[in-house]
Amino acid sequence: MRTATALLLAAILLCSATANPAHAADSPHDRSTLRGITAVFVDVQQLDNAGLLAGLNQADIRSEMEAKIRLAGLRVLAGPQEDVPPQERGVLQVNVSIVPVPKQDGVYAWSVFLGMLQGAVLIRDMKTVVAAPTWWVIRTGVGDVPHVKSAIGETGDRFVTAWRAVEDAAPKK
Repeated sequence: MRTATALLLAAILLCSATANPAHAADSPHDRSTLRGITAVFVDVQQLDNAGLLAGLNQADIRSEMEAKIRLAGLRVLAGPQEDVPPQERGVLQVNVSIVPVPKQDGVYAWSVFLGMLQGAVLIRDMKTVVAAPTWWVIRTGVGDVPHVKSAIGETGDRFVTAWRAVEDAAPKK
């Protein structure tokens, strides 16, 4: 277990020490997959023990993401299968992971993943619909809990920016 944790920590440190600690599928093509989305279900994945011990919780993360989505003009769904047509809804998945840095109280190696999952049809079998990530961003770094919370907020802002870019560019009905 220590070896796995050390390897994860080393990988996160390496990623955060390189030129850009943010990785994304946020090109114009990726953003175009958000066109027509009117409603989103926010799915915050279970936090690991380190995240819970550091004071993070799913309810706060969900609340922050939902507030950003509402302010952008999107409807927030109570469940992934609400009364919105499938082509107009998506699942915004949030995954936060942190690992304590040894001998550094309150310092963590962390990653934040935010991705839009939408129904997609397999080309080889048009009857098979799967949930596929069509847009995503990952932030990684090393820092304290406020840095992690800031990164969570920044990923939400990035989603809103991406969604607005395609909605503002769409021809009005």
